Amino acid sequence: MLTTNIFEVFYLSACVSLNLRIPILHIHILWINIVTDGVQDKTFSLTREEKDPMKEKPKRPDKVLFGRTQIIRIIYNGLVMAVPSVILFYYLNQVYPYQTAISISFFYALVSQWFMGIQALKEQPFLLNPAKSFAINP
Repeated sequence: MLTTNIFEVFYLSACVSLNLRIPILHIHILWINIVTDGVQDKTFSLTREEKDPMKEKPKRPDKVLFGRTQIIRIIYNGLVMAVPSVILFYYLNQVYPYQTAISISFFYALVSQWFMGIQALKEQPFLLNPAKSFAINP
């Protein structure tokens, strides 16, 4: 959920910095938070472990949630979502009217956040084994 919120900050900031119009409206952000964050945080608790957690070495509590690796991953994934979104919105502004451009931008933001939610279910990248990614949380 932090990744998707960082994405929204990067996306809006980049568009404003490039003198583009606002790519998603405030009501879009609220809807995205209800649809993606509200549903995904309920389903993550039902996710099975990839391997046996009892066989892993103990981890320091300060490294599990907000360790350096986790923070870098959150920022990196937010950028991975934001950069294509900015490029897409820039292109859409050239081709379509503003209302159509923000509609497509809104849909792309939803889809990318759902994809990131599926990606977050496991440690390895989603595209290495998509069938296993979907099997983790039936």
